Amino acid sequence: MHDLLNDHARRLLVLAQGEALGLSHDEIATEHLLLGALDRRIGSGAAALASLGVTHDRAHTEIVRIVGHGSGRGMARGRGRAGRARSLPLSLRAQWILERARREAAAIDHTSVGSEHILLALLREDGGHAFRVFERLRVNRDEAHRRVLVALDVLPYPGPTLLDGIAGNLDARIEQVRAAKDDALDRRDFGLAVEFRQVERNLVAQQAPSGETASRTA
Repeated sequence: MHDLLNDHARRLLVLAQGEALGLSHDEIATEHLLLGALDRRIGSGAAALASLGVTHDRAHTEIVRIVGHGSGRGMARGRGRAGRARSLPLSLRAQWILERARREAAAIDHTSVGSEHILLALLREDGGHAFRVFERLRVNRDEAHRRVLVALDVLPYPGPTLLDGIAGNLDARIEQVRAAKDDALDRRDFGLAVEFRQVERNLVAQQAPSGETASRTA
């Protein structure tokens, strides 16, 4: 399997080990693979997820909340004699992620496994701490998967979306979308107003319990 990894994927594993050691964990798990994949220096997948608000810093914060720091044994196990670095083992789930990454690459006729394929595999995994990070950050994993494929030039770039020019936290984005919707209505551009209303509904659905969504966007 490791023979199929390209330079970016190998670098991701090195970064993942560093993340595990930094948290004093005893093995490389899915959350460490995710942090490695979100490093912008090793491929286009990190930028694809950043477009959905998923960054290394935000993911790291959630991982500390979910898993916490270890007892310090991970750092000790990561050092051999004379302080030389020694590899941490991959968790069983992390091993499966690498196998799934191989399948993701094969499915799109790629002959080697890159950091983006590992990210695609993480987005498909239903379980593990990386999955919980996506849940806590309210990531639409299907959309994230699509954006990584766009970054790999497997899918065509769909062009700018209504949200591309809207920044800020969720509340600020909702207010900006509502203002844009009202402006479109004032200009009698009803087609654009309908699009902004759908965007508003999607954002409110991320913010409010399902029972409140209809009343807030009526």
